[in-house]
Amino acid sequence: MKAQTGMGLVGMAWVRSNMWRACAVVDDMGLGMKAGDELDVDSTLCKDVMQSQLGIAFDDALDHPVFRDHRTPKLYGFRAYISEPILLTDGSYFGNLFALDAEPRPITSEKNRAIFTACAGILGKLLQDQLISQQLSNEIQSFKETGNAREVFLAVVAHDLRNPLQAITMGAKMLSRGDEPKAAKLGERIATSARRMSKLIDDLVDYAKGRAGHEISIATEPTESLSAALQTVINEFVEAHPRHDIIASLQLPVAVRVDTPRIQQLLSNLLGNAVAYGAPDLPIRITGSVEGKDIVILVNNQGPLVPDDVMAQMFDPYFQGPKSAATSMGLGLSICKQIVAAHHGSLTVLSCSDSGTTFTVRLPVVL
Repeated sequence: MKAQTGMGLVGMAWVRSNMWRACAVVDDMGLGMKAGDELDVDSTLCKDVMQSQLGIAFDDALDHPVFRDHRTPKLYGFRAYISEPILLTDGSYFGNLFALDAEPRPITSEKNRAIFTACAGILGKLLQDQLISQQLSNEIQSFKETGNAREVFLAVVAHDLRNPLQAITMGAKMLSRGDEPKAAKLGERIATSARRMSKLIDDLVDYAKGRAGHEISIATEPTESLSAALQTVINEFVEAHPRHDIIASLQLPVAVRVDTPRIQQLLSNLLGNAVAYGAPDLPIRITGSVEGKDIVILVNNQGPLVPDDVMAQMFDPYFQGPKSAATSMGLGLSICKQIVAAHHGSLTVLSCSDSGTTFTVRLPVVL
């Protein structure tokens, strides 16, 4: 721009009612001005541009009826001057694009005015984009910091909760193994409640990690006993819910590569959902089979048709259906979705009035 206009100093300033700060400067006049320098805004012509949001230009201050007696040209030793407001794309005022020279220059020509107006417009757009980018960057950083703080906080809480919970579990086991029938039954109930509390803690920590921007962690290993691992979960539910008829048919004889504890957590959450929302007098069915390189796990419960609005939200965190379980935070199905995604699989649900509600897990993990 300096080469095009012949002006000795060209710059951009950030201007406010009480502040003038140079953002970029090319100074061949020897004024010593550089980016970051500040001036008394009342000593500049930029304040006039800020107030009117109209450009100012003159070829020679000494021949101008207004600026020949103005203190600013005398103070800074210039005769030719041009300044255009820089407006952001939202219409807000940022500052000025300006140029000045110690000698008279034909800066008020139509060509020069057009150059400055166009450049000021371009700068306004670039600055708006930069401000938006910086705002997004700040929001992302804040989100990460908040997420990391949440994750650390919940990790500490989970650790502090698990220690007394472990003591409760051990005490419950001792009671359940005693000779007194009432104490043994009480111990079993305490152990069941402790398992539920442990599951709630695990779900909350997993959810917090997902909110902090981390995928749910898995550690896959080859296993040939996935059926046995799943059967362990089913047996626990059979013991914990003796009034429910839980029927399993697991045909998974092949070697697979999975995170077995996570798959157990997946099945536990799906069974917990089936127990909470299925008809208590109708069976819950679990099937496991191999289809090509995929293992397919189905969990079916009988009951009324699930409404479309519930189907659309059931994988959202904290969502609970009309018949929510008292021990549920509504995180189970959301975490199931995360576990399946971490295994690069799929989780779908289908609800029919005649066959009930079926969750289908498909995992491409067969070795």
